[in-house]
Amino acid sequence: MIRRLKQGHAELKDHINEVAFTIGTLPTPSTDEQNQGQAKLEKASRSASLRWRRECRDLSTLEAMLEERKVAGEQAPMENPAEEDQR
Repeated sequence: MIRRLKQGHAELKDHINEVAFTIGTLPTPSTDEQNQGQAKLEKASRSASLRWRRECRDLSTLEAMLEERKVAGEQAPMENPAEEDQR
């Protein structure tokens, strides 16, 4: 699960970089187009920010649970690649 979260995190960063590059290479739009584009960008940014925070929170929670098990002397569950593919 940690691996999936880290992979999603990397994919999200790549997507943000692609969007930033695309925005930098576009011709200058009209004022109306700028306003519409700005609104879409703000919405996408909020959505990405919420996803980012959720993934970071999930990753932090999972790492804390694993640390608690380690401190308690329990063995962490093994990841099952077949299970990961089904999700």
